[in-house]
Amino acid sequence: MAKSKSKKLVTANIVLWGMTALYTASPIDLIPDLIPLLGWADDGAGWLATLTFTAYTLWKIRKSGGLAALRAEGPPEGVPIRPKPAPSIPGYEPMSYEELKAL
Repeated sequence: MAKSKSKKLVTANIVLWGMTALYTASPIDLIPDLIPLLGWADDGAGWLATLTFTAYTLWKIRKSGGLAALRAEGPPEGVPIRPKPAPSIPGYEPMSYEELKAL
């Protein structure tokens, strides 16, 4: 999956989570919350749809190898790779980017 599709799916998930939270907190519902159980059913349906879409997004990214591809790409363009700072703890040597990538 292209990076743009992954980014769009993740952005859509964030927006959907926010909209579902607002809908749950909103006093305006399809079925008013004053009606026992039925009033909470439409809120529950919204959360179920949100969780289903999130699971689909994670499945789609994993199926396409999106996470592995992002790890293999290295740092984004334009981000300078800083040299290792001097160790402040005796005997401590921070791992380089190549060593972290090999994990």
